[in-house]
Amino acid sequence: MIRVPIKAISVIWVEDSFLVLEDRGKDFGIAFVYKDGSFSRSRISLKGKLGYILHMDSDNKIYLSIDSHLMVIETDKPKTIVKLGSKGNFIWSSVSIDDVLYVSEYGDPPTFIYRVKNGNVEKVISNQEIDISSRHFHQLAFDRNTSKIYVSLGDANRVRIAVSDDKYTNWRPFYTGVWQFTPIKILGDRLIAGMDSKLAKGGVGIFDLESASQRFIFFKDSLQTSMVQFCDLQYFNGIWIGGLGIPQAYILSKDLAIWHLIYLKDMRLSFDHSMKLAVGRDTVAIPMNNSLCLLSLEDLREYMGNPPIIMPQSAYLTRLKGAISSLKRRIIFHA
Repeated sequence: MIRVPIKAISVIWVEDSFLVLEDRGKDFGIAFVYKDGSFSRSRISLKGKLGYILHMDSDNKIYLSIDSHLMVIETDKPKTIVKLGSKGNFIWSSVSIDDVLYVSEYGDPPTFIYRVKNGNVEKVISNQEIDISSRHFHQLAFDRNTSKIYVSLGDANRVRIAVSDDKYTNWRPFYTGVWQFTPIKILGDRLIAGMDSKLAKGGVGIFDLESASQRFIFFKDSLQTSMVQFCDLQYFNGIWIGGLGIPQAYILSKDLAIWHLIYLKDMRLSFDHSMKLAVGRDTVAIPMNNSLCLLSLEDLREYMGNPPIIMPQSAYLTRLKGAISSLKRRIIFHA
């Protein structure tokens, strides 16, 4: 493992390096971190309290979210291209399709999916157009095999995951069950979703995109908290890596059922939206303490040797709660 002395608050992989949004105390900065641990900092200064790095396009434009602003950096000049409707809202997720960027908004309704193309920004759809009962969007995922975009929604909503089949204008429900999800990941013909459902102590949903079948893995009460809620979920060389919003931790698994601890940051029961990571070509980047840690496949395999901290369970009571909630939801949404 290589520790890079950068306080990373958000990180993505671009071509041959990790692009990092760095907390410098009085402001945010941009840094490029390479797999050998070397790095370079830009002279860019960004003011704000909350930030997420989203994408760098083929013209080296950097897109990021700073507080309630969607911004672009071109030739070292930051510019706001969208100011979100509510002050506390922010852009939390993005996918890039042929250099067209789609981003999803989190916060108070209505929230939107935006399309950024050739410097122009347009609203694609609001969460309330998909489901009037939903509060906001959670996260996006792109299926490169079928060119479909999926998005998870919350909270107290009927549509948990929606999908667009037609160039991302019209959307339809994909999953309307009781379990709520935050991160969604497409792997082959499966959609994997990390739970943040209040009905379950934690778990994942596994959706077969060809057969339309679905199954759920539920977790035991783990890490001495009342729940386990995912913030991020990535796949790297046969290993699943999760970032937890509650508690604040990074975990890994081979089968999505038994999980081992990489790093425990905190045990707060308030959700931390910044618990994300980045997967590079042969390295994983995870923010830890005041440094960015680069882990190889061998490093991750060492963590797999530690005793598991999260185990699956039959969850009869959880499934019963789900069945009762499903009945209530049918009555409410039918009415």
